[in-house]
Amino acid sequence: MRQDEERAAMAIRDAIYGMQTIIQEFCPILGLEITKEGTPELYTLLQDVGATCDSISDRAKKKYSRTRPFVYYNQQTLVPEQEESHIHNGSYPSGHTVLGWTMALLLSDINPTVADALLARGYEYGQSRVIAGYHWQSDVDAGRLGASVLYAKLQGNERFREQLARAQQEFREKTQGPSKVKETIVPVGDSRAYTITGLPATSETRGIIIQNGQKVYRP
Repeated sequence: MRQDEERAAMAIRDAIYGMQTIIQEFCPILGLEITKEGTPELYTLLQDVGATCDSISDRAKKKYSRTRPFVYYNQQTLVPEQEESHIHNGSYPSGHTVLGWTMALLLSDINPTVADALLARGYEYGQSRVIAGYHWQSDVDAGRLGASVLYAKLQGNERFREQLARAQQEFREKTQGPSKVKETIVPVGDSRAYTITGLPATSETRGIIIQNGQKVYRP
C-alpha cells in the first residue's frame, strides 16, 4: 500500500492526530465546513466528543505496552519525524482509530445521506495507521470496537444528546440555505407553505419551509 502514492499520502495526513485533521478529511464528505466561528454548535460537539476519545485508550495502552511494528521490525515508517515520540508509547489499541471511527459514527448522525462515505473514510483512517507502520491490524480492530462502545454509551448522556440535536439543527440550517430566505418572495398573510427556494411546499415536504412569512421546520 505504501507504493500507492495517493494512499500513502492519505496515511501521512492521517498521522497528524487532532481535530483539525478530522475536519480537513471528513468535512468535504459531510458537505459543510466546520469552524469555531461559522458552525459553533458542530465545532463544540466535535471538540467535546474528541476529548472523550482521547481519554479512553490511555489505560489500555499502559496495561498492554505493546511494541509497535516499526520498532519490532526495525523499519522506517511513512512519518519518520514521529517515531521517537512513539517508541515507548503502547501500540494497543490505536488511539487514532478510536478518534477516526467515533467521528465517522458521529458525523453520520449529522448527515445520514452520506453515512456510507463517512464510514468508509473512517475505516481508512484506521487503516492508515497500519500502512504508516505505527500499528498492528489488531490495534486498529480494537480501536474500532472501543469507538463503537464509546459512541453507544454516549447515547445515554443527556448533555451529548442535547448538543447533538443543536448540531443537527445547525447543519440543516447551513446546508439548506437559510440565506436564500431573503431572496424568496412570500405574500404577506399567505398561509400557503413554500420551500426556501420559493417553490410551493406540499404536505409531504420536510425540512425548513416558509409559511406566513416565517421559517418553520418540519421533522
